[in-house]
Amino acid sequence: MDNLNDSGAAKCAATLRCEEVNTNGSTFTLYVPLEAFGRPGEVLGALHAGVLIAVQGKLCWRKYTTRQGEDKSSLAVLVQRLHVLMPAPQLQETLV
Repeated sequence: MDNLNDSGAAKCAATLRCEEVNTNGSTFTLYVPLEAFGRPGEVLGALHAGVLIAVQGKLCWRKYTTRQGEDKSSLAVLVQRLHVLMPAPQLQETLV
Protein backbone atom coordinates (compact mmCIF):
# COMPACT_ATOMS: atom_id res chain seq x y z
CA MET A 1 0.00 0.00 0.00
CA ASP A 2 1.23 3.46 -0.84
CA ASN A 3 1.67 5.47 2.34
CA LEU A 4 1.30 8.94 0.78
CA ASN A 5 -1.79 10.49 -0.75
CA ASP A 6 -1.81 12.74 -3.83
CA SER A 7 -0.87 15.81 -1.78
CA GLY A 8 2.09 14.05 -0.15
CA ALA A 9 0.47 13.67 3.29
CA ALA A 10 0.85 10.38 5.14
CA LYS A 11 -2.12 8.05 4.94
CA CYS A 12 -2.96 4.75 6.59
CA ALA A 13 -5.85 2.30 6.58
CA ALA A 14 -6.31 -0.14 9.43
CA THR A 15 -8.99 -2.11 11.25
CA LEU A 16 -9.94 -1.45 14.86
CA ARG A 17 -11.20 -4.47 16.83
CA CYS A 18 -13.80 -3.57 19.47
CA GLU A 19 -14.94 -6.15 21.99
CA GLU A 20 -17.96 -5.84 24.25
CA VAL A 21 -19.54 -8.31 26.66
CA ASN A 22 -23.26 -8.82 26.02
CA THR A 23 -25.85 -9.07 28.78
CA ASN A 24 -25.76 -12.87 28.42
CA GLY A 25 -22.01 -12.88 29.11
CA SER A 26 -20.82 -13.66 25.59
CA THR A 27 -18.31 -11.41 23.84
CA PHE A 28 -19.35 -9.51 20.73
CA THR A 29 -16.53 -8.40 18.41
CA LEU A 30 -16.91 -5.57 15.90
CA TYR A 31 -14.26 -4.73 13.31
CA VAL A 32 -14.23 -1.04 12.34
CA PRO A 33 -12.28 0.19 9.29
CA LEU A 34 -10.12 3.27 9.98
CA GLU A 35 -8.63 5.77 7.54
CA ALA A 36 -6.12 8.36 8.72
CA PHE A 37 -4.17 11.11 6.95
CA GLY A 38 -1.33 13.41 8.03
CA ARG A 39 0.01 13.02 11.56
CA PRO A 40 -2.75 10.56 12.65
CA GLY A 41 -1.84 8.45 9.60
CA GLU A 42 1.83 8.44 10.59
CA VAL A 43 1.00 7.35 14.15
CA LEU A 44 -1.53 4.70 13.06
CA GLY A 45 0.92 3.29 10.53
CA ALA A 46 3.57 2.84 13.22
CA LEU A 47 1.31 0.85 15.59
CA HIS A 48 1.16 -2.93 15.93
CA ALA A 49 -1.70 -5.28 16.74
CA GLY A 50 -2.62 -5.30 20.42
CA VAL A 51 -2.00 -1.62 21.14
CA LEU A 52 -4.94 -0.08 22.99
CA ILE A 53 -6.00 3.17 21.27
CA ALA A 54 -8.80 5.72 21.31
CA VAL A 55 -9.87 7.40 18.09
CA GLN A 56 -11.91 10.49 17.39
CA GLY A 57 -13.26 11.16 13.93
CA LYS A 58 -16.29 10.96 11.72
CA LEU A 59 -18.10 8.22 9.90
CA CYS A 60 -17.84 8.25 6.12
CA TRP A 61 -19.17 6.06 3.33
CA ARG A 62 -16.65 4.43 1.02
CA LYS A 63 -17.79 3.06 -2.34
CA TYR A 64 -15.84 0.41 -4.20
CA THR A 65 -16.23 -2.17 -6.95
CA THR A 66 -15.51 -5.85 -6.30
CA ARG A 67 -13.43 -7.96 -8.66
CA GLN A 68 -16.69 -9.32 -10.01
CA GLY A 69 -17.76 -5.78 -10.95
CA GLU A 70 -20.32 -5.41 -8.17
CA ASP A 71 -20.70 -1.94 -6.63
CA LYS A 72 -20.54 -1.96 -2.83
CA SER A 73 -20.24 0.54 0.00
CA SER A 74 -19.09 0.42 3.59
CA LEU A 75 -18.71 2.67 6.61
CA ALA A 76 -15.29 3.72 7.87
CA VAL A 77 -14.03 6.12 10.51
CA LEU A 78 -12.00 9.03 9.15
CA VAL A 79 -9.58 9.49 12.07
CA GLN A 80 -9.03 13.08 13.18
CA ARG A 81 -7.32 12.31 16.50
CA LEU A 82 -5.65 9.17 17.78
CA HIS A 83 -4.42 8.49 21.31
CA VAL A 84 -2.30 5.52 22.37
CA LEU A 85 -3.75 4.42 25.72
CA MET A 86 -1.57 1.41 26.45
CA PRO A 87 1.29 -0.08 24.43
CA ALA A 88 1.00 -3.76 23.49
CA PRO A 89 3.56 -5.22 26.00
CA GLN A 90 1.82 -3.55 28.96
CA LEU A 91 -1.57 -4.69 27.66
CA GLN A 92 -0.39 -8.31 27.51
CA GLU A 93 0.91 -8.11 31.09
CA THR A 94 -2.43 -6.69 32.22
CA LEU A 95 -4.37 -9.58 30.67
CA VAL A 96 -2.22 -12.35 32.19
